[in-house]
Amino acid sequence: MPANKASTQHDEDITNGDQEFPNYASTSTKGRTPVNDLLQMMATQQKLLVDLLQKMSTSAVTQQESQFDRMARRIDKFSYDPDQDDCFNLWYNRHKDIFDIDCEGMEEKTKTRLLVSALDAVSHTRFSRFILPKEPSELNWSETLEALKTLFGTKKSLFRRRFECFRMNFSPNEDIDNFVNSLKARTLEANFKGIRHETLECLALVFAFQAPELADYRKSVKDDSKIVEVFNAPEVRAVRKKKRHHQSRTAKARSPPSPCPICQQNHWKKHCPQNRHATSATQQSKATSQRRTKQSSPRTWYQRLIGRTTDIQKYLKVHINGHPTRLQLDTGADVTIISRPTWMQLGGPQLQKTSDTLRGANGLPLRIYGKFDAAFLVIDNRGKAHPGQGVCYVSDDNDLLGITLIEQIPDFNLVLKRFNVRKVQTLNHDALRDQTITKLRRDFASVFEPGLGCCLKAKATLQLRPDSHPVFIKKRPVPYASLALLDAEIDRLVAQKSSFPSTTHYGLRQSLL
Repeated sequence: MPANKASTQHDEDITNGDQEFPNYASTSTKGRTPVNDLLQMMATQQKLLVDLLQKMSTSAVTQQESQFDRMARRIDKFSYDPDQDDCFNLWYNRHKDIFDIDCEGMEEKTKTRLLVSALDAVSHTRFSRFILPKEPSELNWSETLEALKTLFGTKKSLFRRRFECFRMNFSPNEDIDNFVNSLKARTLEANFKGIRHETLECLALVFAFQAPELADYRKSVKDDSKIVEVFNAPEVRAVRKKKRHHQSRTAKARSPPSPCPICQQNHWKKHCPQNRHATSATQQSKATSQRRTKQSSPRTWYQRLIGRTTDIQKYLKVHINGHPTRLQLDTGADVTIISRPTWMQLGGPQLQKTSDTLRGANGLPLRIYGKFDAAFLVIDNRGKAHPGQGVCYVSDDNDLLGITLIEQIPDFNLVLKRFNVRKVQTLNHDALRDQTITKLRRDFASVFEPGLGCCLKAKATLQLRPDSHPVFIKKRPVPYASLALLDAEIDRLVAQKSSFPSTTHYGLRQSLL
């Protein structure tokens, strides 16, 4: 009985598919049962399934790699050219169908790697440094494309592209089809679909200032725009604080079923302004409602710009012809100028015509309406008055106290004279030269001692002795074929006065021979 029980237990199926089955083909056929055949069949099927899965994964990787290589061969290498505007967009538009259509089933990381691999060595180095501290493999497709457009795309602003689009001119020698195609591309880059009214006005204003005599105005506008760009981006020091507000639900106001019994208007009796008993209660309820509304307002973030002012302009209280006003102290202004509003505050004194041309600090001419004689009175902080006389010019928007009137104020004139040196001196050059030589002989006595000293070379002058006589030396023989060239060269030197013909009896004798 125990033996039969044990055999019954071994006949049960205790496999779960993870056991390693022995090779039943090598065992003896003696004692084989249907269970053993079934186990052998299951082991064989499991092995075939594993082999099939391995082949499928290998073929998928190979297919994907082959698609990557095939797409890479179709894409030209991108090389950045600084002289060509919008270099990357032109290259990407040429291969856009490959990335959007042919690479549709490719993974995003593989597609991004394909785009980065199309860069040449120099462009890839610039791109890798541009996205630091990130690596190219950490960016997705959109981030990589945006970074490449920013780095290698056009450097022109949107306003400049629109401006250049309006400045396109058609030449009679140009092909009309090429011009129209270029115009279409320019208008597409200019993005006129989202243009604002203010931008269009700016473009029209720039085109209105194209006359040659308005070159100074165009340069001034360009310089002012740069200054505005600098000062429109100040350093921001902000303190942010988040507050949580619980938004309360306000009940919808209901209209009364009947008019007010006091004033017969369509409102509740407690809201009637003629109801004295309900006035205080209504005001209190309104205040409570306002507090609730304020508490239930949506979340608001406040940002405060903190900066230092650099306004160092100084103004003086000046009475011109008995009328008080304020003028800016400007020692760089040659004349005193007031604006038209200030001139009207002075009572509008009669103006005299003037042919004087005044220019501002930026070099542009100022519009002058005229001038008038003025008696001014400057009052200091101690209440002391300093009178003076001068001429005031009337302009558009300038209130400047010029140097001609500043010099009439004693305190200012004292400062100007103290720091402004005016000296006229006649120099005696002979006495100054003798004084300099005497000083040099005294300070550097060893240099002026007789002898060569440290000087090892000097200019030599050759002179003939009085008893010397000229000696005739016969010319060297030259080939007969070179005589013409030699005579031409001698004539050229004589014409240039580099050589002179000889008038001695030796020269005459030679010429006779």
